[in-house]
Amino acid sequence: MPDMIKDGTGNSYLVRIDENNHMAVKAITTSSQNYYSRKNKDAYQVSTQINIAASEQSVLFMKNGSQDKHLVVTYLRMMSAGAAAANENAYFKVSVGGTYVSGGAAITPTNMFVRSAKEALGVFYSGTTPIVTSGFTEIDRTHQANEMVTYRKEGSLVLDTNDALEITHKGSTAAGVAYARVSFYYIDKDIY
Repeated sequence: MPDMIKDGTGNSYLVRIDENNHMAVKAITTSSQNYYSRKNKDAYQVSTQINIAASEQSVLFMKNGSQDKHLVVTYLRMMSAGAAAANENAYFKVSVGGTYVSGGAAITPTNMFVRSAKEALGVFYSGTTPIVTSGFTEIDRTHQANEMVTYRKEGSLVLDTNDALEITHKGSTAAGVAYARVSFYYIDKDIY
């Protein structure tokens, strides 16, 4: 008698099992960013730029404002153009932890499901330097100048309610422009 398996509606289907008791299956895989963009229309990208100064400045500050969803970061990109050569005094830094106090220019992330009216839930600042509290924990740093640097977090960086991410840049001189981009999606907290 062939082996049968039932789906949730009660329909039965034949399955193939080999001599090692392995069932033949077929799967379609996709990135989590693609899945949540299509399924929930809740995947976003935010990008910004600032003029480089010889001091450390916030390029991008973002905080998860959702009470019931995690903000899951999948990709970060940073780049400078026209900057002085990289050295120990010039770098991009990615940090988590602190909170927004004041200042900066509000920016709006773009929903990657193009026709969706959903908007990102949180605080997103750049342009001029936001004032943030201390207490950030640095997780990445690069000393490259005039090159693109990417960090593929693939969902390993998760911001809970009110958790924040900041990308800063410090220049060795006041020359050039610093750019930052972050891709992320929201997922219900009870999924994991």
